[in-house]
Amino acid sequence: MGIQSTKAVAGAKKLTATGPTISLGDLVKITGANAEKPIGTDLTLDIDPSTFESATTNWVSICKVNSTKVAIAYSDAGNSNYITCVIATTDGSSFTIGTPVVIASEVGQYTSVCLTSTDKIAVCYNTGTNGKCAIATISGTTPSFGTAVSYNSGEAKYNSVIAVDTDKIAVSYEDSGNSSYGTCIVATISGTTPSFGSEVVFESATTTYTYIAKLDTDKIAVAYRDEGNSSYGTCIIATISGTVPSFGSAVVFNSADSLYISMVDIDTDKIAIAYRDAGNSYYGSCIVATVSGTVPSFGTSVSISSVSSFWISVTKLDTDKIAIAFGDDSANFDGVALVATISGTVPTVGSELIYESGNSDYNAITSIDTTNAIVAYKDVQGSNYGKVVEISVDFDDTDTNGVAISGEGTPNRHVAVQELS
Repeated sequence: MGIQSTKAVAGAKKLTATGPTISLGDLVKITGANAEKPIGTDLTLDIDPSTFESATTNWVSICKVNSTKVAIAYSDAGNSNYITCVIATTDGSSFTIGTPVVIASEVGQYTSVCLTSTDKIAVCYNTGTNGKCAIATISGTTPSFGTAVSYNSGEAKYNSVIAVDTDKIAVSYEDSGNSSYGTCIVATISGTTPSFGSEVVFESATTTYTYIAKLDTDKIAVAYRDEGNSSYGTCIIATISGTVPSFGSAVVFNSADSLYISMVDIDTDKIAIAYRDAGNSYYGSCIVATVSGTVPSFGTSVSISSVSSFWISVTKLDTDKIAIAFGDDSANFDGVALVATISGTVPTVGSELIYESGNSDYNAITSIDTTNAIVAYKDVQGSNYGKVVEISVDFDDTDTNGVAISGEGTPNRHVAVQELS
């Protein structure tokens, strides 16, 4: 079979295009009145590693700003370990790195960054004596930060921040000033000033590797390592009223020591958690849950690697696909990424892509659209510099049903299709 002429033909059906951009001549899959370009599970490296910080770079965190721009927050060991932020812009073939901006002239670690609105980000970090949050507006490649505000008077470790709404954020962390209990706090944002409510304990035991995700504008999920319960991987859901989170009961998702926990919301009632499973040879693993009210119901965990994994990070590509980046604890400690397709609560893992042939730490991944993601990390073999790469999901040409785009219609909106002959 082959494609007929790509010129418009009489009788071609016009359908609504969905998903990734559809261009003239593309093979597509037809479902009802929709035409879509199917996404596979194989990855390609679109942009080779680019340096965003020419010094030892620790505690890397990344978030999407828009489909061509990301914000990276990190601790710059080349500048007194100050918490720093840089904006990277992609055109699909190369990065433009902005000028790094110091958030505050103080030592920082346990960095986390999130997008709060179209041009605003929040960065949370630990100074060694307290937890702080700074808000920035972004113009071009320049983030302009307001004054950092303390939200915890003790050492706040494993900070994780997420936007609950355009003017509200939630932070989870280990509160070393309060017996290392798992704690959450919510803030409203006005301009570049966060106003925090009261701290709420969600786990009265030593709590590490906390990670937070938004389910809805009034609901969050927190995943963590519960050292008061054999270091099991655990998840808890909260509803938020104003700046007050109200937590349900904690649910164990892995009955073994769980480390390097990362989590992402797939939909308003579904989350995916990636982690290192000490109960399964320290392999990287992934598990999915549906959420009803404040109760997460987990499916079966799936291994994402056959070797020990570390510094694991997960991001959503679409409502049925996630991308995971991690360090492969093998001979080379490569930086590896893969895609998993989710059906119900079952993730099916695709092939691995090595994006860094050498030791990569603090791997952090964010999607910029349904087929592209950007990974920021510390390149240990590359002088410990901060690096960034772009990866994309290949088109699956086996998942089509015999049609191609003709020359009529507007790509990615309404398209005319014709059958193959």
